[in-house]
Amino acid sequence: MKFFSNLPAFFRKVYNRVTASIAFYPSLIATGFFLFTGAMILFEKEGITAEVEKFLPFLIIKDPNVAGTILNTLIGALISLTVFSFSMVMVMLNNASANFSPRVLPELISDKNNQTVLGVYLGTIIYCIFLTINIAPSHEELPVPSIGVLVGILFGIICLIFFVFFIHSISRAVQVNYILENLYRGTRENMEDGAVSKLGEEPIPDDLEFKHKISHSLSGYLESVDNAMLHEICEDLDLHCQLLYAEGSFVVEQTPIFQLTKKIEEEDEERFISTLTFSVNERVEKEHILGFKHITEIAVKAMSPGINDPGTAVVAIDYLTILFSKKMTLPETGAIKIIDDDNDKETEEETFKPVRAWLKMVGFQDLIYYIIASLRQYSKSDLIVMSKILLMLKCLVNTANELGNKKQQKVLQAQINILLEDAEVNLKNSGDLERFKGLAK
Repeated sequence: MKFFSNLPAFFRKVYNRVTASIAFYPSLIATGFFLFTGAMILFEKEGITAEVEKFLPFLIIKDPNVAGTILNTLIGALISLTVFSFSMVMVMLNNASANFSPRVLPELISDKNNQTVLGVYLGTIIYCIFLTINIAPSHEELPVPSIGVLVGILFGIICLIFFVFFIHSISRAVQVNYILENLYRGTRENMEDGAVSKLGEEPIPDDLEFKHKISHSLSGYLESVDNAMLHEICEDLDLHCQLLYAEGSFVVEQTPIFQLTKKIEEEDEERFISTLTFSVNERVEKEHILGFKHITEIAVKAMSPGINDPGTAVVAIDYLTILFSKKMTLPETGAIKIIDDDNDKETEEETFKPVRAWLKMVGFQDLIYYIIASLRQYSKSDLIVMSKILLMLKCLVNTANELGNKKQQKVLQAQINILLEDAEVNLKNSGDLERFKGLAK
């Protein structure tokens, strides 16, 4: 019973690992080429060459030696091209890790464009190899797969076109602006369309008493939660629950991860655990908080003495400003809202079932503190970057005023005061300090 209750989490984990692998798309494409090779050999046996020769006789290659030479040349050239392309990917990953942050590597590895190019290379090599097997110069009774050779030549030309595209893609992928933009877009899309945007603001009632806790037997990053399944389990067992870790957090084994309003059996505890997916890596597309962290890490790395690139830090802060503005509009209580399909109403307005489960959320106050603290630590002596941080906070204050959120206003004003204290200690030039204080007014 325990095994079957863990199956959903197991399949989600396997799916996430497989799809995040750099070999996923190349393997699929190479398999498609292998199947296409079998189809081409079958068509050759059915006489497709004779039919095409009636209309385009100048394209037909009848000499098995010529056909074999062409295919062998393609195989050798494409193997060299593939090795060179893989080498460029490794160089790109090494540069990105050294100049930006090791945390951006999963996003670069999972780039579908580069995986597609490598998959086409491997698929064409497989196609040419298996087609070569069907060319036997010593056996005249075996027809030369002329159309197959022609298709192989076309695949070789396509690979050359893809190589030009690959060079362009790789050269763009190592640009910090491209990396920051991708992180920004992924984080924003997660906030707008992800699970957090579908949560409610209903707080946990004061009269709820959590009497039982559930621990997890493994360590790892909490990647995602199946909200619908979690709510369904709470309904079945007639209880309320709260997840004690936010998505993206690292969970240590045997640490309580759920708290419930009543004690349940061990089998039911496994049902709760099965709603969670754990991973050994952090993934931006699964949790928007990681996007904030990765952008901040790039900004901090840019301010290090070895890199010394404040311009990159300024661009990163601009992206953080937009993302924080969106974060301020998101719910922070983590109440799971499930649409009530059984409630028949004449109005088109959606109705929701009573909230039974709450997720742990990283609130705006905690997030802004940790992000600003990291930025201040490495840029407190740089007037330009400090000024940019101050302008970001003032912009967010205006957003909080428009939203009418006094709590966020106080949080942001406290961060401005902390920034002023750091400026008074670290900005040695009186002119720089006066200019900075003038921006704070």
